[in-house]
Amino acid sequence: MTSDTVRQKFLYNIPLLDNGYPLVKLDDINSYRGNIKIIRLTELWNLELQNFKELLKNLSLNPSFILLKNDLYIQNNNPIMQNVIKCYLESFAYWFKKANLKVAII
Repeated sequence: MTSDTVRQKFLYNIPLLDNGYPLVKLDDINSYRGNIKIIRLTELWNLELQNFKELLKNLSLNPSFILLKNDLYIQNNNPIMQNVIKCYLESFAYWFKKANLKVAII
C-alpha cells in the first residue's frame, strides 16, 4: 500500500492497550473554559497525511478543546463495527493528545 492517507500513516501506528484500543487518556470537558472545536470523524477519515499534519499545526497554534464527534451511522448496530469506530476515534484522540491538545469524544 503506497497511499499517503491518515489511516495508513497514523491510525495503524499507535500504541495499543491489551484490549486492542489505543493508549489514550481523554480529558474532561466540564473543567475547560475556553474555545471548543468540534471535529467530525467523517472530516478526518479521508484526509491526506499532509493535510492532517497541517490541521494539527493549526490547532496547536490556536489551542482549543477538541471534541471528536462520531457522525457515522451504522444501520445494523453491528458490535464489531461499533468497536472499529471507537478505535478510530480514540486513535485520532491519541494524535491530538500527542500534539498537546485537550480532547474528548462525544
